[in-house]
Amino acid sequence: MNHGFLKQNGLKRIAPFENGKNCGFRFHSYLGRRRTGMELPMKKLSSLTILVALILSLGIIGGACAEILPPYGEGQIGYLAAILCEKLTLRENPSVSSKVVKILEYGDFLIVVRQSDGWAYCTLGDSEDDPVGWVNADYIAIDPARYRTEAETPVYAWNDTTAPKIGLLDKDTILPILKEEGDWLLVSLRGAVGWIRK
Repeated sequence: MNHGFLKQNGLKRIAPFENGKNCGFRFHSYLGRRRTGMELPMKKLSSLTILVALILSLGIIGGACAEILPPYGEGQIGYLAAILCEKLTLRENPSVSSKVVKILEYGDFLIVVRQSDGWAYCTLGDSEDDPVGWVNADYIAIDPARYRTEAETPVYAWNDTTAPKIGLLDKDTILPILKEEGDWLLVSLRGAVGWIRK
């Protein structure tokens, strides 16, 4: 590299700060300074800048591993709801002693027509032949936004990446979102909950 331009303009190549506490770089005036031998050639600095930019852009692209699906909103019959527990009993009437219509599984969806005193009157489809009945509303999420993974995604015990990992979701897993807090989502996991970073 020709240093004539730098010398004519009173500059020298980039050198580290001399106090030893900072790893940044700055331009030094060439006049009245002695060389430290630690100057970086401009080609290496350019390559380093490109490498850092590439790593940062890959980190940003790689960090996007989910899609938030918005709530459906009210349909012709009612609101779509997701079952949050392992098994949920659909009953004829809003009472735990009422006759069982069907046992529903985690991940099943139903349509909530109306709610009353902690119970939700539901249908399992939009045809007249589909079962109808009451479920305990504490065990469903009515019209939730949903989370769909685009890659394997860790689930944490609380909203911190240093928290214990309690699960690993496969690609294209869809879960109801129960709560959003900053960069974190609380999702339902087969009768439990966990935190996922957006």
